[in-house]
Amino acid sequence: MHPLFPSTAHSTGLIAAAIVTLATATVAHAAAPQGDLELHGTRLRADCRADAWPASRAAIEQAAGGRDAPQLGSLLRSYLCDEGAAAEGLIRRHAPARILQRSEGTGEIPTRRRVAAAEALAPRGGQVYGLQVRRESATRIQLHWQADEACVHGVSLMHRATAWTFVEAGSACD
Repeated sequence: MHPLFPSTAHSTGLIAAAIVTLATATVAHAAAPQGDLELHGTRLRADCRADAWPASRAAIEQAAGGRDAPQLGSLLRSYLCDEGAAAEGLIRRHAPARILQRSEGTGEIPTRRRVAAAEALAPRGGQVYGLQVRRESATRIQLHWQADEACVHGVSLMHRATAWTFVEAGSACD
């Protein structure tokens, strides 16, 4: 008996081959576990690695002081460790349209300006080393981390009503 559509068998074979190729490429290009950052003789851990994130999450939740700590942990996990549209959407829901951004560089005058939150709060994609979390007040926390050998980044968040909101972002680079 002839197939209803003669190319069905051929198409099925092509689809199967494409799936195998994609699966092989995905495995071959899967990201290796992120290494630590060597900074002037000090090794800073990659805080988004599976073995390091629980300690980072615990520090974040402790700084939250009981104010929606799991929500804050999830928000910051998306911001610090993820990338893509889902992370961007979550960050946008927890930020004003424009946010205060501070920046300074070696030999430059420090700047302070309001910028689009989407520009200042792009997901970090795991480029977070030596994360430090500090509780500034009952409703405000601050995070700092090394992004690479030259730049330190930071954000501040405030707990407003029922949610944590980004209120400031910044960087200092050599």
